[in-house]
Amino acid sequence: MNEIKCPKCGTTFQLDETVYESIIKQIRDSEFEKQIHESEKRFETEKETAIRLKEAELEKNYQHELSKKNEEVSKLRLDIENNNRNKELE
Repeated sequence: MNEIKCPKCGTTFQLDETVYESIIKQIRDSEFEKQIHESEKRFETEKETAIRLKEAELEKNYQHELSKKNEEVSKLRLDIENNNRNKELE
């Protein structure tokens, strides 16, 4: 027999082994579920943060590459214009 003291009224109860084990299992299961839920929330938050960081990094790389390509296009247009002027002068 196990004794449990009520935290509210202070009364002590005698419980047989099966009831005592059942109460402990309920508490353990409840705490385990709570920990799983907290872990899931933390994982989701970390995942969303990682996705946002990767998106920002990809956007930055895209803008950098786009800028390089625009610069290249501008150079090529200038080369074409210069070649056209040279042909006209000849």
